[in-house]
Amino acid sequence: MKVNRSNFLKISLLSAVSALISNCNTQSEVTAKDKALDDVIVIGAGIAGLSAASSLKAQGYRVVVLEGRDRIGGRIWTDRSWQGIPLDMGASWIHGVDRNPISALAQKFNLTTLPTDYSSNILYDREGNRLSDAAQDQIDRRFKQVIEQLDRLRKSMDAAEKPDISLEIAISEIIRKMNLDRYELEELNYSIATSIEHEYATDISDLSLFNWDRAGDLEGGDRLFPDGYDRIVQGLAGNLEIRLGQIVKQVTYSDRGVEVVTNRGKFQADRAVITLPLGVLKNGSVQFSPPLPSQKVKAIQALNMGVLNKVYLRFAQVFWAQNPHLLNYISTNKGEWSEFLNIAKYTQKPVLLGFNAGTYGISIEKLSDRQIVSEVMQVLRKIYGGSIPEPEAWSITRWGSDPFAGGSYSHTPPGASSADYDALAQPVVDRLFFAGESTSNQHPATVHGAFWSGEREAKRIVTLAKKT
Repeated sequence: MKVNRSNFLKISLLSAVSALISNCNTQSEVTAKDKALDDVIVIGAGIAGLSAASSLKAQGYRVVVLEGRDRIGGRIWTDRSWQGIPLDMGASWIHGVDRNPISALAQKFNLTTLPTDYSSNILYDREGNRLSDAAQDQIDRRFKQVIEQLDRLRKSMDAAEKPDISLEIAISEIIRKMNLDRYELEELNYSIATSIEHEYATDISDLSLFNWDRAGDLEGGDRLFPDGYDRIVQGLAGNLEIRLGQIVKQVTYSDRGVEVVTNRGKFQADRAVITLPLGVLKNGSVQFSPPLPSQKVKAIQALNMGVLNKVYLRFAQVFWAQNPHLLNYISTNKGEWSEFLNIAKYTQKPVLLGFNAGTYGISIEKLSDRQIVSEVMQVLRKIYGGSIPEPEAWSITRWGSDPFAGGSYSHTPPGASSADYDALAQPVVDRLFFAGESTSNQHPATVHGAFWSGEREAKRIVTLAKKT
């Protein structure tokens, strides 16, 4: 899909954030009677919320961040249950390091990042046989041909003012003219799964032909955090006032201010920054009074939330090639266990990370951990032989079932466009301000897009205050 710092700094930073969060937990039950009027409430301690809060605090605003989880970070989540092996369960990469604010934060906090070379991969066919470089090149050329024809089809339909269709319908039309055999079709489906569906966290049936790839990309390649992405949010949290375990139930707003009702009390402020993920906005678990404007509701309905799930497997030792960055598999059924990130390449630990997106990624959420591990081991034994050992441990995500996320990140289905991202970003009566990756029309589905959106809304609030 579109994956050594100073020990003294790490220990100091973690200690400070741990103390802050502990303090937040002890003070989390607050009512309007107990608390004076704040300047700004930020709902959500993900990267967008932390960005907005830190920017506003730097401008002298009093800010409180309300977070429903028992941790900060939102969809940046590093599982540290395996000693010495941090596992990024959500965001993994800085996508495009050049002029990327996350790159700047990594430098500021003295964090190590390592590049991912997507061309460094081994590809196995459905029988578990390794394909030659020439065979891989042929698969890549065929996929590139489909992408080029998609672009031509889009331009011709746009010129003829025809309505939008799904990427699946468009690709099906192209494939019918290619006369592919069964194996060539499986190879093309592998490319579609790993290059498109993993990138956008959904099936091609739910991607707009006109707008699926209209987001802007940053240059410079992708880098990940061998010591965990959560170091970024810990550093950004700084000395912010963050209240954990505050599950927002209702947001009431008027020209006099904002009141936020959580499971633990009420909070009042002049304004609020809403960084709820699109999946949460779509499921309606947070009530707005009065209801949000129709244009914003339509945007929430128009955009969709995708799912990209991860399965980490830890073995006693590495039994696969350690040098490639990626290990890929052409499955009979499109997108089933087709891509593995070789964590051993980055950490020298015997760990593999498997990805599944869209329909299959959602379907396995209903399975038990052992059932999921059994499925992935069938694929790995087909590739590496029946004698490979069972994993010692595993860690599995279920982002679609997460009540605080409702999915992994947003995408543009047929009929939707960047205008919907803009509508979702629009303030409501200069009291409610919206941030998050699903409000970024240029960089949706990225950490840097979410970060910039938080800064954007902070600037908007500051500008508005100066005018009044």
